This record gives sequence, structure tokens and C-alpha cells, in this order.
Amino acid sequence: EDLSRKELTRVFAVDQVFTGVSFKQCVFTWCYFRSCKFIRCDFTGASIKDSNFKGVQFEECSFKYTTWEKTLLDERFLDTCLPSEENLARDLVRSLRVNFGQIGNYEAVNKAASIEVKLTGQHLYNAAYSRQSYYRAKYKGLDRVTHALQHLQWKSLDLLWGNGESIFRVIVSGLVV
Repeated sequence: EDLSRKELTRVFAVDQVFTGVSFKQCVFTWCYFRSCKFIRCDFTGASIKDSNFKGVQFEECSFKYTTWEKTLLDERFLDTCLPSEENLARDLVRSLRVNFGQIGNYEAVNKAASIEVKLTGQHLYNAAYSRQSYYRAKYKGLDRVTHALQHLQWKSLDLLWGNGESIFRVIVSGLVV
């Protein structure tokens, strides 16, 4: 079913299975999905606000360019639903990190921040050094040099104090200083 570019407001569903539904560029506002399952659904570009997706299962769904605000969501989403492209995954994790902070789930905020730091490093590395055609076409000449310098800065901070995510490195850096 195609629900692309729809505004879904106050949608309520319990124990429903959605298979192959396109929610591309949909706006979900004040929606409630309890114990629902989404299988091979496309949420590309969707905006999800003030909703409840707690306990929802997602299988083989696409979340590229999706934004989340003030929405209840299980943190296991971070383990199973990120796009394969590290720059898109990083942007999604950044949106989820803010979302988790808005709902007060600070354990998920820390987990998202750690994933975001790792994905940022991967993206900077690939933008600077990758031989894949995608990166070679997108980043040329000075862009690659700029990304190489950004990666060097990121790597230096990672080695020095784990980009704020490694208590061990913070302690070692403090002792060395």
C-alpha cells in the first residue's frame, strides 16, 4: 500500500502487521502503535513527532532521511534499523539521540552518541581515502584533502580521549597531562 506524503495524525493501531507499506515523506503526529510489526516498510524522509512506537518491531524497513521528535521508541532500534550508508546512519542516529534526550532516555542518548562518533569517523575516513566509486565521484580534490584533515583531527581526539565516549582514555589522558 502507498501512503506516501500523507499526514497521519492521531493514528491508533494495536497488534497490527504492516507489510510493504510506503510511508515515504509521511508526517506522523500524535500516533500510537502498540505491539505492531512493520515488515519491509519504507519510511524514507518521514517525520515522526509526538508519537509512541514503544514495543514496535521493524524488519527490513528503510529509515533514510527520517527525523524523530519527542517519540517513544525502544533503543534496540539503534541496533537493527540503521541504513547501511554511514553518513545516512549518522544523521539518523543524531536525530534519535536528540529524540531520546527529549523523552528522558539518557542510556539511549549515550548509546546513540557512541554510535554517532563511530559513524562520523567511518564517514570521514571513507570521504578522504575510500576507492569506492561513490566517494570518488562525490569527494574530489580539495574536498578529499579537507575530509582527510577532518579525519586526522577526529582520530587525534579519538586517541587522546575517545571523543568523550571512553572514560578509560579520559583517565589515561588526565594522568599523562
